[in-house]
Order: sequence, then C-alpha cells, then structure tokens
Amino acid sequence: MKAAKGYFFGAFLRDISDRLRHEEEQRKLQRERARWHRLRLIAVVALADKLETLLPEAERQGQPVHLVAHSMGGLVARLALQTRWERFKSIPTARTRTAAKRR
Repeated sequence: MKAAKGYFFGAFLRDISDRLRHEEEQRKLQRERARWHRLRLIAVVALADKLETLLPEAERQGQPVHLVAHSMGGLVARLALQTRWERFKSIPTARTRTAAKRR
C-alpha cells in the first residue's frame, strides 16, 4: 500500500509542477505580446509624427508621398495613415496600391 500512496503523491506533485510550468509559459507569452504591442504603437506614433511634417510639404509642392511597407510595416503604415487618410488622398499625386497575388 505504501507504493501506491507514494505513486499517487508523486503524480500529484508532477501535475502541480506541470500546471505551474504551463502558467509561467503563458505569463511569458503574454509579456512578449504586450512588448510587441508597445513596440508597434511606438512605431505608429513615430511614423505618424513624420507624416505630420511630410504631408503638408507634399501638399504645398504637389509632390507624391510613397509609403512602401511589408508585413508588420504595412500594419504600422495603415495605422499611421488611418487618421490622416483624407489628407493623404487630397494630395493630387497620391496613390495607393496593394501587392498583386502571385499565382
């Protein structure tokens, strides 16, 4: 009977250990997601600030503004332009384009 009690207690401790390890992994993942979210927001704000200086100058000169972005940069560019879209479209030479799908 002692072996059965020891086995049960060992299995119980392993289960607790596994749960704690899983919870710690989840906390690490949440911290990493929060860090990426903060970095993305910092990038959006930085690009938005740059657009605030470029768009008025482009409007005055009638020059196009080209934003080229890929992957996460594309998301950052979209978020930065979101509140400036009407202003961006008002520049006569402004164009938007999405990448064509490869077949």
